[in-house]
Parts: sequence; structure tokens; C-alpha cells
Amino acid sequence: MQSIQFAIFKQGYFDFEKKYIYNDTDHLRNMILSYLSNSNGIEIFEENNYYPFGLKHEGYKSLAGNPAYQMKYNGKELQETGMYDYGARFYLPDIGRKSVVDPKAGVMPSWSPYSAFFNNPLRFTDPNGMAPEDWVGCKNSEGSTNWKWDDYIKSADQAKAAGYDDYKARGSIIDNAKIGGVGGTDGKTSVYLGNNKSDGSFTYPNKTVTPFQVGTEWL
Repeated sequence: MQSIQFAIFKQGYFDFEKKYIYNDTDHLRNMILSYLSNSNGIEIFEENNYYPFGLKHEGYKSLAGNPAYQMKYNGKELQETGMYDYGARFYLPDIGRKSVVDPKAGVMPSWSPYSAFFNNPLRFTDPNGMAPEDWVGCKNSEGSTNWKWDDYIKSADQAKAAGYDDYKARGSIIDNAKIGGVGGTDGKTSVYLGNNKSDGSFTYPNKTVTPFQVGTEWL
């Protein structure tokens, strides 16, 4: 029978051979440093450095840490295949793409269904393998949603904590909605939520916006 090798807690994990291991992470939840306290003070147990899209630097800092504990880039588990498990999909850091189509690809037609982090891994993370997001919305008395861009909201949990009712990906098209309290005209009752706070526009319901229309390269 295989024995339990570690137990995860908020600040790191408990290694049944080396006691409590603490993780130091950056703003993207990348696991950079693991350390523990022993009779000689602080012992560095593992160190990792990453290229922007997740490949690990090699050739130095040979502290391997616990080979059973593989929570690394973005706090995700590194598989034996070299891919990271993001929940809905696996991620390939060597090419900066996901392994299969995004389950939410239909709500952001201006992006490749295999893209990751909107091609900006220094700005965005991907909590569950589906559409990264930045637009937040509040329901109004008319039953529609008023959308706006919020630079400080990076997750659904943050949006909820800030009092917003909804949270969508860049490139989404939302029916029966407004931007900044303003609605469309001439039958354009849907909004296109673009790639930044200035890239919002009105469109007809159930219409798609092609990459060429919004200046987004199809990758």
C-alpha cells in the first residue's frame, strides 16, 4: 500500500519526513521557494524560476525538493508529461497553449480556443482552465446588466467580494446589456466586451465579432 507523502495547508505542506515546508509564491501564485526550520535555522528546500509562459529555468539551483509535491507554476500540479493540470484542461508551457478547446470558447470568439492567459501570462492567471476574465457587471432595475472594466478585479471571487453581480472574459458578447450605463441603438442590444476598457461596443444579438474586426490576431 502506498503511504501518504505530504498534506497540503495554506502556507505550504507537511512533509512526513521533513515536517512543515513553507512556500514563498509570487503575485501569479508561482511556487518560487520552499523552506523549513531546523536546528540550524532556515533551510532552503527547493527553488524554482520560470519563463513567462511557465517553462522552468534549468542548469542551476539544483535543489529538487520533494519529488512527490509538484505544485509549481500558477500553483498548478506539474504532470509526468510536462503539462500542468488546470482543472478543465491541461496546459503545455513549452508552447504556451492549452491541450484542448476552451469549454467557454463560445463566449470569446475573437480568441483562439487553445490560447492561454490572453497571451499575457504576466498579467493574467487561469484558475480553472477556462476563460480568463476582466469585465465586471451589475444588474439594473430594467433586468439587464451594466458592464464596466475594472483593472483591480482578477478573479470571480474578487468580483463577488467587491459587490459585482457578474464577471466575464474579454472577447465576450452579452445580450441585453449596457456599457457604463449606456445601451445600444437601432436594434444593437448586445455588447461586445473587448480587450481593454476602451474596447467595448454594441452589436446585434447573437452576432459574432471576428478577430479581424477587433484587430486581434488569431493564434
